[in-house]
Amino acid sequence: MKKIIVLLFVPLFLLITGCDSDETINAPIPFAEYTVVRGELRTGEAFDGVTLTRTIPLDQIYSTETGEITDAVAYIRVNDVQVIPLIYDSAGVYKTTYPLIIEEGNRYELFADAGGREVYASTIAPAIPDPNEVKFNADNYLQCNIRSNSGEVYGAAWALSNDGLETMSRAEDFHSIIDPDSEFPITIPVRTDEIPEEYSVYPFRNRLYIQVFSFDNEYLDYFQTKANSRIVENTFSQGGNPVVWNVHGENVIGMFVAMAESELVRAF
Repeated sequence: MKKIIVLLFVPLFLLITGCDSDETINAPIPFAEYTVVRGELRTGEAFDGVTLTRTIPLDQIYSTETGEITDAVAYIRVNDVQVIPLIYDSAGVYKTTYPLIIEEGNRYELFADAGGREVYASTIAPAIPDPNEVKFNADNYLQCNIRSNSGEVYGAAWALSNDGLETMSRAEDFHSIIDPDSEFPITIPVRTDEIPEEYSVYPFRNRLYIQVFSFDNEYLDYFQTKANSRIVENTFSQGGNPVVWNVHGENVIGMFVAMAESELVRAF
């Protein structure tokens, strides 16, 4: 099954200054190296590793060899008790020394020393959501209800499938991430992004499914700010605010976040 992948964007800014003089000024482009962390922990599935890479100057060609970090010392701690070393595998990916199944409600902490740069992140594995009362909205999107849990946020995606297992097409992103803002279980509605017009008519309409994703609530801030990493094309409509990551450390960016996904549920 194809899955939505959490994408990490590294903001890059280029300041162009005008001058009345004909003299050419070759000013160096400022550069600060960042450690980039990417890890997705899926409830009920085996942990497939965390990626540690570095940013490189704009005048260098990026490659796996130049960007990956191969000598980090890292481990995961589960519920403040179990410590599991992480070993470099390939392409900057560090994996556990034995299979680790991500379990609902467990807290997973990442500790790493990447070339003297300390990295820390913490996330709690959410429950697998259970969509019900799926409906097709007249504004061309799918919606459903779910039972929320404390500390979780939710998003939904449409998918086109013949059998509910393999997808032929699916939403590129969530329309929104919903925060129930409640410590008690409540029923909340979630919706998908707008369905392409060609899929909202027969015979494709009968092949539409909805899938709901739950995340540790720290994903909300990232979702709401990730657009800030795009290249600024209009300074009046685009702000310069930073992306909110959930990893901590000096010159460290990225996401190490737990998530869970429902089965595909047919809309019609």
